[in-house]
Amino acid sequence: MKEPQHLVVGPEKHGVVEYALRLSDEMGVTPLRFETAAELEEALSLDFSSGVHLCFTDHLWGENPQAAVERVERVAGGAPLSISFHDIPQPQEGAERFQERAGAYLRLGELADVVTVNSQHEAGFFAEQGSDVRPVVIPLPLPQPVLSQSEREKINAEQVQKLQQRLKGSAGASGAERDYPQLAVMGFLYPGKGHRELIESLAGTGACVRALGGVSAGHDDLVDELNDAAHRAGVKFSVTGFLPEEELERHMLATEIPVCAHRHFSASGSLMKWISLGPRVLVADTAYSRELADRWGDFIVLVADDRWRQAVEHLPADFALATEPPTDWTWRDVAAAFRAEWEGSLG
Repeated sequence: MKEPQHLVVGPEKHGVVEYALRLSDEMGVTPLRFETAAELEEALSLDFSSGVHLCFTDHLWGENPQAAVERVERVAGGAPLSISFHDIPQPQEGAERFQERAGAYLRLGELADVVTVNSQHEAGFFAEQGSDVRPVVIPLPLPQPVLSQSEREKINAEQVQKLQQRLKGSAGASGAERDYPQLAVMGFLYPGKGHRELIESLAGTGACVRALGGVSAGHDDLVDELNDAAHRAGVKFSVTGFLPEEELERHMLATEIPVCAHRHFSASGSLMKWISLGPRVLVADTAYSRELADRWGDFIVLVADDRWRQAVEHLPADFALATEPPTDWTWRDVAAAFRAEWEGSLG
């Protein structure tokens, strides 16, 4: 089977773009690369008779959801079409925005020959909207760590020493006198990611919450808002800003309590990154996180209703120590799953 041509649109550091580029790399193909949707007009004259594959989130492909769909239609030009959907619309976005985006996703899903999503929760969107589209679920992969195993083992050994010192310092101390462990949320900062709820839940503990990552475009005021919330709660809060991959993994492995606090996520590269490094993670209890807990339950502790403080205070003392991470769903598996779908639907 001749594989479809990969089209990748958007800035390199965007999560969907990273996914698309990594998939192309794993498959050994060179994608057609465009920084902006407007540049896609250059692709209108190209021959896509073997098919087109793209990773779609509406804001990368058009000025609005409708324009994004129309642009995909023009570029594909009737060729066999494979779409990996991301950022599936959710009602929590607000009724008007949800309806606009949902209509675009449903229309594009009906046009495509292959439709994939990253979770059963995302697949349910189409059925809930009355669509006949039945997406294939291809979960996000466990990324290969960048740090060498020896460096990861060194950081884990340092964590063991820190734990021993903490236990000595806590012996005989009252709950109020004990040092509170450090918590970290990894990934871009944007409203709804759960930082505020985490901070407010920890009010009065003196905890330290770190945001490992930069601020999403258009949300620069969020850091000041979170700093104000932390000040009111008596919680220490800091933001690292963007971190290169190796530095990011060092910070992650040095974290005492990893947290994924987003209550409305339907797929999460951040959570997969935590799991791939081996620590256990506190995760907001959602339909999606329950999917992953069914598969990797040893690495996920579900937390309902933003009860982060209660969860932290009932964790075992060795919670922060990483274990051998799972390796049963990698980029190789993801690429094989896509090829199987293309063979059946585009071949």
